[in-house]
Formats: sequence, C-alpha cells, structure tokens
Amino acid sequence: MKINSPCCITPRLLAGVKIGNGFISIDYADGCCTSDDRTRYRYWIDAPTFNHYGEDIESCAIGGSLQGRLSDLLYFLVAVAESYAYLHSNGRRVDNLHLFQDTITQWAYHHSDELSSLAYELDRPEGFIQE
Repeated sequence: MKINSPCCITPRLLAGVKIGNGFISIDYADGCCTSDDRTRYRYWIDAPTFNHYGEDIESCAIGGSLQGRLSDLLYFLVAVAESYAYLHSNGRRVDNLHLFQDTITQWAYHHSDELSSLAYELDRPEGFIQE
C-alpha cells in the first residue's frame, strides 16, 4: 500500500487522516463481505477525549476502495457537524444528529472546516491511498 498526502499512516498503523489533534483510521472489516457481496469497512476516530470504533460502512454494489469510504466517512462527519450547527443556531433538530454520539458530533463541529476540505480532496480520483 502506498499513502500520499493528505492521507497518512495513523498511530493504529492504518491508512487515514489527521484531523486537528486526532486521527481517523480505516481498514477492511474482518469477514469483509456482506451477504450481498458488498465490502464492509471498519474505522476508528481517535481524539484526545474519546476513541470511537465503527464497522457500519459498506461499499456500493460495484465495489469500493479505502480512499472512497474514508471520504464517505468524512462527509458523514461533516453532515452531523452541520446538523449540530443548525440545532444551535435555530433550535430545531434535524435528521443527521443521530449518526454519531454527542461527543463525536461536537468534535466534528469543532473540526468541520478541516473535515469538509479533506472530504472534498479525497473525493477526487483515486491516488491518495493506493492499494
């Protein structure tokens, strides 16, 4: 595997990105295929105040890559950050607040510009994580 900036090898020795003083790492899940042949991924969000593990990201029907699913995860974090901002400016709950725990939502809110920028950059053609 070859990793190019803005991606890096995280402290978990996996492909990922550095966000503020935390890291997001991604890998293929054990037994990585679902019953409908989609690839399943696992990820970690490691920040100074919490560690989060998830295994709820899958590829589309035509497959996927670590870079593509990392980009998807970043966009989910951006969505929850935008929902959090909307809640605090308008006092109304919106759909995406349920995606992550409150600690992660607040962390994403504080790093939303960086998450958004990295998600956009990783959404471009493959090449940052070459498998």
